[in-house]
Amino acid sequence: MFYSTYFIVIIFFALVAIGGYESTMRLIQYVDLQFRFLIIQIRMFFIRKKLKKQLEEFHQKYGDKDV
Repeated sequence: MFYSTYFIVIIFFALVAIGGYESTMRLIQYVDLQFRFLIIQIRMFFIRKKLKKQLEEFHQKYGDKDV
């Protein structure tokens, strides 16, 4: 049940033992930034779809006129 928690703790201690505390913290910060960037990219995908739909509705309503 708690095997994943133990596994993560063991990996963390192994990384600290092998690379040192500073390097391990930089690795964790890098993973955190990559995860946050992935979330932003997913949100941008849905915003892009919404804006494209709104633009198509606008062109259907007003055509190619300068508005």
